[in-house]
Parts: sequence; C-alpha cells; structure tokens
Amino acid sequence: RISVQKAKIQQTKEEFRNDPFGMTGLTQQSQRSNYALADGDNNLSLTVAGGIVWALALWFVSGSRSNPLVTPLANILYDEDKEEWLKDRNEGYFGDIPPPFLGVLTTIFIFLGVIADRAVYFLADGDA
Repeated sequence: RISVQKAKIQQTKEEFRNDPFGMTGLTQQSQRSNYALADGDNNLSLTVAGGIVWALALWFVSGSRSNPLVTPLANILYDEDKEEWLKDRNEGYFGDIPPPFLGVLTTIFIFLGVIADRAVYFLADGDA
C-alpha cells in the first residue's frame, strides 16, 4: 500500500517536471490517427476543458467585463484619445469592449485557467 502511494507521488513529480501544463498529447495528436486515442490525448482534452472551466470561473468571479484587469490592460494596448469606449471606462462609465480586445482577454483568462487547473490538480493529487 505504501509503495503504491510512493509510486503515485513519484509519477506526479515526474509529470510536473516533464509536462507542467499537461500538453503532452498536443504534439503527439498529429502523429496518430483519429481512431487511436491514447491516454495523452485524454489528458490533453481534460486539461483544455478544465482550463476553460477555470477561465470562465475566474472571468465571472473577477467581475466579467467590469473586472479590474480590463481598464489597465486597455490603457496599455489602446490610445484613450482615439477610443471612445476607453475614455468612458477611464471616467468610470461602462463602455462596450471591442471584439479584438475580448479576444485578448479570452487568451489571458484561458492561460490563467490552465494554470489554476494544473495548480489544483497538483495540489490535490500531489500527495496521493
């Protein structure tokens, strides 16, 4: 029983060392046919799905379009004089976010979601 626990701990340490973001199946997926699903592909889909769920959770918990990350990031990427929505946001009003900026926010939150997913995974399974 203890040897099984030690083996799980060692496996988790190796996984964290070799594949911290759980993306092993990404490079191997193109090399295999669609019919031959391996464990790595399953882990990849779970990592992506978990990352998206965590990204949505972080997005909604932080206040969605009115979260504190939107305005400072928009001030870095856009010019306030040229963008009316940014001028409204800086004055404290709610301005609609343009689709390209929503794409940037989506990318950032998916990245944060994958990090949160992997952190929870390793905290929960790390001492198994």
